[in-house]
Amino acid sequence: LRLGEAQNAVDGHHRRTSRGPTHMWISDPADGLPQSLELSWPEARRFERVALAFDNLCAARHKNPWESGARVVPWCVRAYSLEAWAEGRWREIVCEEGNYHRFREHRFAPVTTARLRLTVRSTHGEGQSARVYRISAYDGTRKDTR
Repeated sequence: LRLGEAQNAVDGHHRRTSRGPTHMWISDPADGLPQSLELSWPEARRFERVALAFDNLCAARHKNPWESGARVVPWCVRAYSLEAWAEGRWREIVCEEGNYHRFREHRFAPVTTARLRLTVRSTHGEGQSARVYRISAYDGTRKDTR
């Protein structure tokens, strides 16, 4: 797999285990933000929860926020939205501003769709890529519909 390929965000991992593959989607920094990652299924599925894992891991301990005096690493996703394709248009189901967490879980009224889109609008630093380790959609039975 190419470094940072979109399909890495659904390979079941939520952290890097070696130098390659990265087990995360990394958008091209030359394209800027916002950037979107879309999940699609052959037929509509029902879900009411989405779990996300963003990148906030540092290669060296001294670069971690608690060691360097920063609140969060610059490549951590700050603002994002989740949308479901319904009735011929994208419908926003989650809008988050000011995120600094690695793991996020969102619950909402059940949605039935064949397409789900995560749009990363900003990170905590300028010129950073969208970096997402995992996106998983679940129905009420905790079944992963990834």
